[in-house]
Amino acid sequence: MAVLIGSCGTALGSWIKIFSASPNLFWVTFVGQTVVAVSQIFVLGIPPLLAAVWFGPNEVSKATAIGVFGNQVNEYHISVSICLEINNWKNFTCLETQ
Repeated sequence: MAVLIGSCGTALGSWIKIFSASPNLFWVTFVGQTVVAVSQIFVLGIPPLLAAVWFGPNEVSKATAIGVFGNQVNEYHISVSICLEINNWKNFTCLETQ
């Protein structure tokens, strides 16, 4: 259930941030990021539980570290990808400021 809540919250927060593409809606970005941050509470607790079930006593800490680190790398990848895409969108006329 925690994975479902975390995933849906992260998706909802991401969609909220998509609608904040206008400079006058900068505060909406913070609302979306807050939803994503609260959802991470549910997601970051999963790797230790899965590691305890799937791995032996000598491997649990390594599996937990990889699981948590993988989530952080994913968040970094998404943030960098979005920044690169926004820089590419500057060439479109629909996003030019008047």
